[in-house]
Amino acid sequence: MRLLVLYLLDYQCWNFGQTNEIRHIYLTEANTLREKIAKGEAINKQGKCPQGKNIYKLLANGLATRIGCAQKNCNGKLYMACMVYGKAATTAGQAIYEVGTGCSGDAECTTYEGSRCLKKKKICEAGYPGKEAVVPPTVGTTTAATEKPTEPTKTTKPSKPSSPSKPSKPTASPAGSKYCTEQGHENMNADPAREELWRMHNEKRALVAKGGLHMSNGKTSRACPRMKKFAKYNCGLEKEAYATASNCPKADPNVDNVNWFMATADNRKKAAIEAMNNWYNEINSSYMVQATGSQNLLLPELNIRHFARMVWDTNTEMGCAINKCNNKWVVVCRYGPGVGVYGSPIYFMGPKACNQCRDTCVDGALCPP
Repeated sequence: MRLLVLYLLDYQCWNFGQTNEIRHIYLTEANTLREKIAKGEAINKQGKCPQGKNIYKLLANGLATRIGCAQKNCNGKLYMACMVYGKAATTAGQAIYEVGTGCSGDAECTTYEGSRCLKKKKICEAGYPGKEAVVPPTVGTTTAATEKPTEPTKTTKPSKPSSPSKPSKPTASPAGSKYCTEQGHENMNADPAREELWRMHNEKRALVAKGGLHMSNGKTSRACPRMKKFAKYNCGLEKEAYATASNCPKADPNVDNVNWFMATADNRKKAAIEAMNNWYNEINSSYMVQATGSQNLLLPELNIRHFARMVWDTNTEMGCAINKCNNKWVVVCRYGPGVGVYGSPIYFMGPKACNQCRDTCVDGALCPP
């Protein structure tokens, strides 16, 4: 029972007079039926429904595939209604689903980018929407579609940066570092910059956790009840960041958990501030998708990936390197695993900051890691 309660906390609906236990039943039953269709085990009046392919698991919310249900007792009669995200069939004879074999590999899940196949269940788990999702072609519901399914979008590897500029030879800090004492770190960053990077990350995370940021769509951001504080600076991640910065890349390496910036400041500390402000200010010209029923997912079209990495609520690690390349500074910050992945939530939304902290609330907005 304890595991179930913890799972139910992820339903982000607190204002519709519904309970999480009932939401969980609706979601589970709907996915059980979809799984049976994908396996060819769904019963109908004439025996069994035809097996379906490209069948997707429903989520409680999110922009890919979702379901939401409500019920009300009216004079002793229970009325129920469910809405499923996505285009519904608009004409008679349009397919309810594609007939075929349930998925056995990720390449067979073609409706959403970054989808994966749950092989045992033979259904797909959605990644994130690229182009607008469409319903199956207009064919009979018991015959295979004649149109060839759209090939899944292939993720292209980032182009190899142009020939790097020759790095300037770093000079060792005369004083020992209070952050990174291992030999070699004196070339990777400096304590004034480390201090600023650590402080500003936590400062920006606290601002986001409190909610109320004005976004370009005219809306204000929602609060995060469980935003983690970076308790310490991670020298191991600094070393990984330096492996990138030392090559003096002239373009963003486009790695999920890495932020990059080319600064024109005259020292490392100022370069750190310039980079942090540039990343954070992405939200000023864009927005997060936080309408009721959404999951605050990171999507490519939002162009806020650097901002999102800074305020990824479940992340507890950061370390940065700043390297002089000719007359500029290359600033690279590396975060923990799972940060900045398209189709994943930037942060969990809730009524107020620290609402889900286990014990204490730090800086009025952050949870201890």
